[in-house]
Amino acid sequence: MSDTSTPWTHLAGSGKDKEVVLAVDYPKTGRPEAGFPDLVVHLPDDIEVWETAPVSVAGIDGELSGSDWVDHWLEGIVANDWTVKAVMGFCASSPYASTLRDRIADTRGSTPRLVLFDPDVPQEFYLAWQFTRVIEGYLPELTPQEIAAAKETAERMRDAHDTMSGLARALLDFGRPLVELNCSRSGLDAARTQELFDAFRTYVSYQVGANAVAVADADALLASWATATAVSSSTPGDGAKAAAEELSFPSTIHADLLSSREVVEAVAGLLR
Repeated sequence: MSDTSTPWTHLAGSGKDKEVVLAVDYPKTGRPEAGFPDLVVHLPDDIEVWETAPVSVAGIDGELSGSDWVDHWLEGIVANDWTVKAVMGFCASSPYASTLRDRIADTRGSTPRLVLFDPDVPQEFYLAWQFTRVIEGYLPELTPQEIAAAKETAERMRDAHDTMSGLARALLDFGRPLVELNCSRSGLDAARTQELFDAFRTYVSYQVGANAVAVADADALLASWATATAVSSSTPGDGAKAAAEELSFPSTIHADLLSSREVVEAVAGLLR
């Protein structure tokens, strides 16, 4: 991949500062969890923050690997000649955040701080659960009965597969007719239907890639997380146990972790 025009989305700061903080997440409209845009509005104005942008799988044969995603983001860092002060990762994006931080350390000559919010590694149950959330939230033309049947099928597929990649292929094959049915009822043409399915496929690829970079070298992941600061909600991710330090906010639920003023104040101190 050589396109470095879209690996990063500017969230805060002047947009010109070469010293940056990077946020790793998959931004989605309509999700219940707060995202990094919610966090940065309360940060000091002089902290420059950029967030990962998805790599579209449209027109790509085969699937992107976890390394493909990291390579894409790293190309943007090199092209912009950034000095990275810190890398932040949210939930299932934490394997990407740690891998990216380590790649930056190897290629850019300095090691950024690593800050992980409820860090975890996506597994098969998580992918199946996210699939049902997509069906419920983004395919409004399906009936409640069709949605219930789809959820039951997704659960059976989850139990039948012991790898993320195998489950992903099954869910994509199962999900495509559902996307087409929804779009047909909405009156959307073939191009728009393909666009929606590619968005779904991109998100699945992101989740599978996060798992892949974690399991490719589990020892390296744990070593990286052992240098991190974990920021935990009332339901901390399993990765918090491996972190060098944990900032715990037991009165804050997971969905509000990135919008909590108390959390923002603590994070601002880390990023200074």
